[in-house]
Amino acid sequence: IGHENLASLFKRLADADKLFHAYFFFGESQVGKFLFAVSLANYLEYGIFEEPEKILEESLIVGPDEKGKIGIESAKKLRNFLFQSPILSKKRIVIIRDAENLTPEAQNALLKIVEDNPLFSLIIFISADENALLPALSSRLQKIYFPRVAESEIKKYLESIGVKKEDKKKITEAVKNSFGRPGRAMDMLQGASRNAR
Repeated sequence: IGHENLASLFKRLADADKLFHAYFFFGESQVGKFLFAVSLANYLEYGIFEEPEKILEESLIVGPDEKGKIGIESAKKLRNFLFQSPILSKKRIVIIRDAENLTPEAQNALLKIVEDNPLFSLIIFISADENALLPALSSRLQKIYFPRVAESEIKKYLESIGVKKEDKKKITEAVKNSFGRPGRAMDMLQGASRNAR
């Protein structure tokens, strides 16, 4: 929602096989960084830039464990995944959610992977904090900033997904209180829907 220019750019890069091998998506929480990353993965695999409806065979999503950390074991797992040749896509993609939770050991292991990666690999780090990663790792990533989204874009999207007319007041309220974060607007609408039951 609201990142159409970035989507157009990434589609052109993907079509020309000119994607960088490692990106760092940063910006406030709930502005659409993760959804953008999985939409890109879906585009590479199925040719559709939107939230995937099918299982992504060539993508691995990594996030914090029950202790809230992403440790060295996760780094080893994604290394094994990345070094297998893709079948359905030109790329093997790893998306690391909440990258601020990577331990220093995991970041050092990932630094080696980023420096010596297979040509068909793509790693996307995602965090709200631009300074979440160690400088040595961060300096080797292409940084993409995700700003807040215009309220008109969020409203247009929410109205397009078939929300009932009687819910228009709730939409207006959710958009106003989202402060440009589509994920927050969706959470508020879903919360209102649950409370109404």
